[in-house]
Amino acid sequence: MDSIGSETVASVFDKVARARLHDVAVIYDGQSATYAELNSRANSIASGLRKLGLDQLSSIAILLPRSTDLIATILGVVKAGMVYVPLDAQAPLERIRRVFRSADCQLVITSTDGRAKLIDFPCCEVDELERAGRGAVAFTETAALVDMPLYINYTSGSTGSPKGVIVRHVNVLNLVREQHYCELGPGVKVLHLANVAFDATTFEIWGPLLNGGVVVVCPEQSFSLATIASVLRRYQVDIAFLTTSLFNLVVDSCPSAFEPLKQVLTGGEIMSATHVKRLAEQYPGLRITNVYGPTECTTFSTYHDVQVGDCQAANVPIGRPIENTVVQVMDDQNALVPIGGEGEIWIGGRGVSSGYINNPALTSDVFIFLPHGTFYRTGDLGRVGRSGNIEYIGRSDDQVKVRGFRIELAEVLSGLLRCAAIDQAYVSVELNPRNEKVLVAYVVGLELEGGRISSQLASILPAYMIPSEIYRVHQIPLGPTGKADHGQLIRNRERKLVLRPAETFFGPGDNHD
Repeated sequence: MDSIGSETVASVFDKVARARLHDVAVIYDGQSATYAELNSRANSIASGLRKLGLDQLSSIAILLPRSTDLIATILGVVKAGMVYVPLDAQAPLERIRRVFRSADCQLVITSTDGRAKLIDFPCCEVDELERAGRGAVAFTETAALVDMPLYINYTSGSTGSPKGVIVRHVNVLNLVREQHYCELGPGVKVLHLANVAFDATTFEIWGPLLNGGVVVVCPEQSFSLATIASVLRRYQVDIAFLTTSLFNLVVDSCPSAFEPLKQVLTGGEIMSATHVKRLAEQYPGLRITNVYGPTECTTFSTYHDVQVGDCQAANVPIGRPIENTVVQVMDDQNALVPIGGEGEIWIGGRGVSSGYINNPALTSDVFIFLPHGTFYRTGDLGRVGRSGNIEYIGRSDDQVKVRGFRIELAEVLSGLLRCAAIDQAYVSVELNPRNEKVLVAYVVGLELEGGRISSQLASILPAYMIPSEIYRVHQIPLGPTGKADHGQLIRNRERKLVLRPAETFFGPGDNHD
């Protein structure tokens, strides 16, 4: 680890803060905090935590909205040599309880409102910690190592229980220091928009703070497309990350929001070439970057700066690995797949986390320890094109069987998005009245005509991959993490399109004597 060495997140922040004392570090709700002010608050919080008698590497949960308080608290926990666990304030209490127990949390740092919600949790308010630790001149974690845990980020588990990913100092330093996918630096303003429990927050907070930049916080209480656009314009934000669904929504409904940006990063789902092309033509100087990476590999693992020419392809690439990262496409025998072949995406390098807390069995299933490093098996399918760029195909567990045919939902989605009238789409497998699995699509567009869509899909996809039902919806609703909300789609579907009858296909396993 030559370029990162033994530095920790706290030690890097301290260097930046000392060098840029009077520069703005955070902007929130019309108020700004300098690096000196933010550092002073973080030192007080760190001192307050240590006065509670908590041990180094204790897990500390944080339940706060996006705000300067949140950022100062995260910094305080890190400076105290402890591990922060961000909680989603909108999550059900039972999920919060599961996360708290799973991570062996000692305390929740929250607000007055949060404390009222968490009546049976050990809580401490930010103001209380600051008062207890006020007067601390400097506070840096003691004996911290770059391989020590920094935070635990919870994602949905296939068993129904959330799984906690242990992210280390070295992982975050690799994400935001000396990288080429994004030009972070002094004074660069980065939008903080993600749910605090979503891993994009790692980039949005540590990206600017460890490079002398500015975190521009989008308030939660008035969240809307208009709010996003207003924050971007008012503060002349330079860089923003938007989930793919949100990116598409802003392009459709409020494209002028992108005007002040120098770069927009987007990822989380398959990129819509239609939306990228539209934005690139309107703002040719805007750097549009398709990013990819699981939480287990610290937010971003690959990137691709999208060109208008990429929009002619069926699938916009996710590109090449970021610095100090290795990405391989492997077959079922754990051997490299040749160029053009499909396989599972494996990721290695400095971004790979330590695995799942208190879950060695799951960790050993997906983290592969090889002589040349640890690799994470993503469960994502991909291929390496002749250009060397990696193409994301979809989730291996999104492979479904409908009438015996193996179908990749991402491929169906890609086909829908190539239809001229469709601006956005979502595909799922649902049960029809006969309790049979069928493909169902939800589409957004102005001139949607079922027969025409059927004809276009027939020229793109095999008949067994064409959805049996297509519903028009006003928009693709987003869940808390910025991805499509399937439940809302079912509740809000407006009109079923009349499709042209297709030839009936029998699957390879069907009995059709």
